[in-house]
Amino acid sequence: MLHLRGGLVALLVLATLLAAIPVQLVGAKSPSSSTFPSVVTLSPSQPNTGVSPQLALSVCQGTSDLPHKSVTIPGEVDAKARTYCPVVEYVESWFYLDGTEVDHAYDTKSRPNGTASDVVAYSCVGGNHEYTIVSLHSVYFLDGSSASGFTSQSSWITCPGPYLAE
Repeated sequence: MLHLRGGLVALLVLATLLAAIPVQLVGAKSPSSSTFPSVVTLSPSQPNTGVSPQLALSVCQGTSDLPHKSVTIPGEVDAKARTYCPVVEYVESWFYLDGTEVDHAYDTKSRPNGTASDVVAYSCVGGNHEYTIVSLHSVYFLDGSSASGFTSQSSWITCPGPYLAE
């Protein structure tokens, strides 16, 4: 019964989280990547209210990796985002090529010491182009509080043709 109740709580938290996240359409323009850091620390708004001492001392963190040529899929550029926390966590990422959204991914974990992670990827387009990952990291603490933050990384990557049509 306890396992079922925990699963229902996690499902309820996930539904609440997904309803609160703004939907972006493919092709939308990216926010300025310089707006967000590459690492963000997430902590409860009231760290000692209803939170176990171990959890209150834990550091929850969100990160976005630098976009790079894929080592597993030739001809692609990818980047990974992670949210680390021993509570319910969520990560959602958007991938941009020269400011236009080209991929989107998300992941949720509700197990202790888990990591929510996602990978966004797109073709390595001929020429020199800016690839940007923008990620939303959210965590939900046992006392009902939550914390969210954005991370971002950009890199200019040169790939052989074919080239984008202007």
